[in-house]
Amino acid sequence: MFSAIVLTGAVFEVYAFVHWEWSYSEAQSRTATFYSLSFAQLIHAFNLYSGKQASLLNNEITRNRYVWIAILICVSILLITYYVPVIRHVLTIQPLDRPALFLIPAVGLLPVGVI
Repeated sequence: MFSAIVLTGAVFEVYAFVHWEWSYSEAQSRTATFYSLSFAQLIHAFNLYSGKQASLLNNEITRNRYVWIAILICVSILLITYYVPVIRHVLTIQPLDRPALFLIPAVGLLPVGVI
């Protein structure tokens, strides 16, 4: 429950921040929110270790090469949906500026630190 609250709160903050603070359009705010949620869910896999090892960076999840391969494939799909114009148009993905593109992974990593 705590993980869900932290992840949801982080993603809602992205929407609120880019929409009201940076004055993004509704469509751009949804795009930033979509990518933030997608990235945060991928990175959330690192919160799922058993805690038996002493380190967050050295555990059964981080040593599993299949987790890394899956994350790499998923991040590649996210990048394709953003950078391939035909797919971007079909999915109605709006272009974002550099600050938003840096905000997305930062917010995705935030729940790992909090949880």
